Amino acid sequence: SQGANVSQAPLRTLLRDVGVQLSAGELARLLTEGQERWQAEAEAVATAALAGSAWQELDDTPTRVAGQNQSCQVLASPRGTIYRTTPARDRLTVLDVLRDGRARTLPLNEAAERLHDRLTEANHLPSLATLIERRAQELRLSASWGFG
Repeated sequence: SQGANVSQAPLRTLLRDVGVQLSAGELARLLTEGQERWQAEAEAVATAALAGSAWQELDDTPTRVAGQNQSCQVLASPRGTIYRTTPARDRLTVLDVLRDGRARTLPLNEAAERLHDRLTEANHLPSLATLIERRAQELRLSASWGFG
């Protein structure tokens, strides 16, 4: 049903119209069980699409999963198109889709240190001491209100 871009109900109707009798449960089982091989292939396609192209384009569209609002992330490149359903559509989710599930990391090297220093000097980023003091203040406030 994914490739035909239809839900299970129209797919079941099509199958019934051509003489294949399946219950809704049996169709759901056929579409969802034993998909490990296809999942591995989809992951390989995603890796190749991200690694092998100079650019990627990402779009999202609202979708519902089990009655809950979610987001379908559509990642396209010259080498392939990848669909990911995510619970959110914020900036970190977009970065996660572009990282293809790899962990969020920041190398703490000289370049990161120079960037931190430049942003701190330009007042775009608070110093580490400022962040620690803010957190301590939040904890004191929380404790004074009986939440700590």
